[in-house]
Amino acid sequence: MQCHKCAAVVKQGAEKCGKCGVVRKKMLDEIKKSSIGMDENVAAASSYAFLFLSGLFFLAVERKSRFVRFHALQGAVTLFVVFVTNIALAFVPGFGILLAIVLWLLNLILIVNLFLKALSGEWYMLPVVGRWAWRWATAEKP
Repeated sequence: MQCHKCAAVVKQGAEKCGKCGVVRKKMLDEIKKSSIGMDENVAAASSYAFLFLSGLFFLAVERKSRFVRFHALQGAVTLFVVFVTNIALAFVPGFGILLAIVLWLLNLILIVNLFLKALSGEWYMLPVVGRWAWRWATAEKP
């Protein structure tokens, strides 16, 4: 097995990585496939790739994986709100453009962080949207 953080070889059944000491989460050989045939972590990370559109795509096509649906919903809602806020700030006279640029840079950092967390198999929750997305994604569907 490989550590999800440093990619070091980890003994079967080990609880921690011997190299970096990280507690075992999902090791790379334990990752499941989503209903669309992608690895769950890759599909979840991809839901952050193209603003809110990729999140909407994975919400529409993924039926089985709660992990993918969680990240797709969290990404779609969060990135849509940031997108609309950025457009609104661009029309504010004065410092609006400057604020929009700063928000865009912060959004880029957020996207990269969420992408990497999903790729490593973490159920990383943003403060408000994350809890809501988790409740929705883990609820039993008829």
